[in-house]
Parts: sequence; structure tokens; C-alpha cells
Amino acid sequence: MPNPATYKLTVTTTNPSSHTLNEVVGNPRVTSPIDLQAAVGNIKLEVEGDCPRLVEAVVRYVFTEFFALAHRTGLYNRQKHLWESIARVNDIVVNRVKEGFLMKTDFPYLDVVFQDAKGRPVILACVAEPDAMHGSEKDVDKNLEWALKSLKQRAEKMKSKGGTLAGVFCVYPEPFPEIVLRQVEKLVGAEDPVGKFESIMPEPLLIPIDLLEVDMVKLAKDDHSNSVRLIHPDLAVKGRAKAD
Repeated sequence: MPNPATYKLTVTTTNPSSHTLNEVVGNPRVTSPIDLQAAVGNIKLEVEGDCPRLVEAVVRYVFTEFFALAHRTGLYNRQKHLWESIARVNDIVVNRVKEGFLMKTDFPYLDVVFQDAKGRPVILACVAEPDAMHGSEKDVDKNLEWALKSLKQRAEKMKSKGGTLAGVFCVYPEPFPEIVLRQVEKLVGAEDPVGKFESIMPEPLLIPIDLLEVDMVKLAKDDHSNSVRLIHPDLAVKGRAKAD
């Protein structure tokens, strides 16, 4: 049986008559920057219980900055199903990652499951708490490798049940662990100029994985709008300043 939800969040719109994410998804090529900002600004997130600010910041980022960034940069063309699925999310459930047979062990990770109106998972975000980075370098690296492998297994299990899972986010506090970044780049074939943006995990998943980094200092200051950023795929244009 799945772990009972630790926290729940609901997604609605502040003004139903204003622009929505569904409208942007339906006509992405004709959506103006003003309409896009109106749509992401129309998102209303209702939080049940004492949900950690870390989780809330990540959820808000996906609906606002990531959604807008993907449209503005054209990433949505490479990760179309994931991007469109954001507009279909109705609620989010958060579970503590637990593993074990007879005795379940708690781990410093939270699975944030974005669900559609029918309660089907469409996006899985695994959010690492700061404790995940504590310990000796050897132990931390070993745990990070385990965490990525475990995330893939949970995503595979989730997708196999209904086939609705459209993408995965892997989230760590700043600085994002280099070992995880390199493993994901190898996993998705990031050396390919197109493949690095599609960031597709191999079979049986065949869905994108994106990496997010959280600035815990900014988050502590309630600076939600600037505390989360996309690490992979790297959308920065290398050498642009030099060329200009």
C-alpha cells in the first residue's frame, strides 16, 4: 500500500475568467508574453496543513517560472507532454520516502506527486531535504547514487500503473550535487545537442527528467520567486556575451 499523504495542496485559479495555463497550452505559438504572465499569475495554490516551505517553493516554481521559462525558451517543444501536463494538475500530494520490508525507514526525501482531476499521477518531483547532504563525502555520494536509483524505480512503478506519468523533477538544496548531475546527463545522453534538452530517461520510462536547485538562504527569507532554478537542461547560451 502507498504511504498516506503527509501534505496536500490544491491548484485553482484566482480569476476563472482570466488567462489560464490551459489556454497557453492550447495555443502556445500565439500566446504573447503578457498573456503568459497573466496565466501563471492566475495560479492559486491552497495548502493544507503545515507544508514545508521547501515543498511549496518547488510546487510554485513548476507552475509559474518553469512553465513560463519552457514557453519562452522553446523547451516546451522538447518536453511537450510534461509541459502540457502542468496545466492539467488539479492537486498535489506529498509523501515521505520510506523503504524497507518489515520495518520502514524514513529518508530525507519527499515525493511530491502532481495529480490530474482523476487523481492520476502526471508529474513526480523528488525533493531532497538538507539532511540528505549531511555525512562524510563517501557516505553522501553513496546515498546520492541510491536516491537517484530509488527515484527511477518509484517513477517506473508509478508509470506502469496507469501510463499517465509525464515527467520527473529531481530537487536538491544548493549546491546541486555534481554526482547526481553527471549521472543524469549520462542517463539521458546529454552529449547529444537535441537529447540534452529532451532529457528522456531510457526504457521503460521514456519521460523527461529535469533537475532543480533550491537556494535555502533565499527560501529562509521567504523569497520564493527567486529561490528555485533549473540546473538541467542548462538553457544558458554559452558564449553569448563574448559573441556580442
